[in-house]
Amino acid sequence: MKKIAIITGGLLPLPAVKGGAIETLLQYYIDYNEEHKNFDLDVYSIFDEKACQEAKKYKFTKFYYITVSKILDKILFNFFRVINKLGHFDPNFRYLYIKKICKLLKNKSYDLILIESDNHFVLPIKKVNDSNIALYLHNDKLNKNFRNSKKIFDACVSIQTVSKYIKNRVLTVDGALNSKVEFILNGIATENFKIKDRENVRRKLRLKYNINDNDFVYLFTGRIDFEKGVLELIKAFKKLQSKNIKLVILGGSFYSANRKTRYVKMVEREIDSDCNIIITGYIPNNDIAKYHAMADCMIVPSQWDEPGSLVNLESFASGLPLISSDCGGTSQYTKNTKAILIQRGTRFVDDLSLAMQRVMESEKIREQMSDSELKQSEYFSKKRYCNDLNNYLNRLVK
Repeated sequence: MKKIAIITGGLLPLPAVKGGAIETLLQYYIDYNEEHKNFDLDVYSIFDEKACQEAKKYKFTKFYYITVSKILDKILFNFFRVINKLGHFDPNFRYLYIKKICKLLKNKSYDLILIESDNHFVLPIKKVNDSNIALYLHNDKLNKNFRNSKKIFDACVSIQTVSKYIKNRVLTVDGALNSKVEFILNGIATENFKIKDRENVRRKLRLKYNINDNDFVYLFTGRIDFEKGVLELIKAFKKLQSKNIKLVILGGSFYSANRKTRYVKMVEREIDSDCNIIITGYIPNNDIAKYHAMADCMIVPSQWDEPGSLVNLESFASGLPLISSDCGGTSQYTKNTKAILIQRGTRFVDDLSLAMQRVMESEKIREQMSDSELKQSEYFSKKRYCNDLNNYLNRLVK
């Protein structure tokens, strides 16, 4: 059986006990591999006690857990962040983590090493291990503007991305070969969003948050930070001409954490005493579908170039009408739906508010959006995603 090493980003653990988009996708494939027995997998992950317990149930996956000094890691992180802002070089924020992984890799041989999303890991690993390396980019982390981009590109036998947008960004690297860069569109556990007792779930959650049956509920799910456009969403919501509306913000500052960052405080000031805006804090992945049942419209107001938003796919799976920023890979994922895309820029808040008003006022529009999205969700299943990823890995290790 072929042997593959998977190097995770070092922020969140695998198994994906603390969530995370990349970690969730990897979890899908690890579970798929347990069933189909295609490869022996070695997964290198940041240490987490709960993840260690979960890891014991796997037969075809061995987990290597990396511990780093939290104090030293934080000092280095803040130092690199200052250097990054000064524009001197592109720092490796996970320096301690990858240094320990390289020590473990020195005497190992793999048919393939799959590095998840962080271009900084490629060259250090290449120095200590001569196995073939593939870089799987979930974000815009390899383009002409990155330091050593050509060396990183050349060190990889293949680069996989999550959208055509990210692929095109990689192809800006000097001398990049189109044949060496591919994309696999993301997938999700669509079955998790088919709520059986939908009306009962909807009623109970609305009661929990003091939301009336006749209130129209807009939902945001994700991290509360500047990239996700939460401030813009709140401003757009405040412009709406209706009393029976609620905005539910589902998330914390960083996945399972609910830290009060500077941005979170800005959001709280913008909300002020508006009782129509509700922040739930972090909600576990397993419960998100219930909040979809409570809502009437999903808003994804991203202010960065989303590579391939899983929130959009979750909205499709639940048939929840979607209004999203037109950014990054979003148009590729939504092209066969009637989801409404809003251009970023000076008019973003006004245009978003108008779209929210329009969707709220028209049941016909909501039905058309929902029907088209449910149909499109059939493609974005985790089974299709895992099959595509498995075929890709098989081609690389032949």
